[in-house]
Amino acid sequence: MKSRRRQECAGTASVPLPRAAKFCPECGKSQLAATNIWKMCPSCDTLTESDAVFCTSCNERFPESLS
Repeated sequence: MKSRRRQECAGTASVPLPRAAKFCPECGKSQLAATNIWKMCPSCDTLTESDAVFCTSCNERFPESLS
């Protein structure tokens, strides 16, 4: 018999998620498979995950065209 392990949030591993969840209801982080898509901050040139709204280095908000 197949094990039915509950899906957990990729960001906050303690949060159980519904089987087909695309986003965590607690932190809002995408639960889709990780990709190698990155975006570069136009202010400081730091590479950041493609789903980020703010740069992880300088906290500059990404323009809508990069989001």
